[in-house]
Amino acid sequence: MTMADIAAALGNLSRHAEAKAVAEGALPLVQGVRELAKTEAALHGTLGIGHYQEGDSDSEEGARHFAIARLIFRSLPGGSQMLETLDSNAAHIRAP
Repeated sequence: MTMADIAAALGNLSRHAEAKAVAEGALPLVQGVRELAKTEAALHGTLGIGHYQEGDSDSEEGARHFAIARLIFRSLPGGSQMLETLDSNAAHIRAP
């Protein structure tokens, strides 16, 4: 969870390559662990943003990570607020 926080902080500082690297390292540690599903979804969101911010506005990989994050958030109790935040972030980075 700490690595997810670090990845998000790096992303917030526009250090997207570093954020992606940390998120990619953390993802295998939480994948499929139900108790850490929110963290897994957040990591996928960070990776999605990172792919888009690296200059590929039509990034298939970014879209894939956003789709995974959406699926996870939809499965969580109270995940609708996180889903709204994810969708807002996705719309913001895709805007011209």
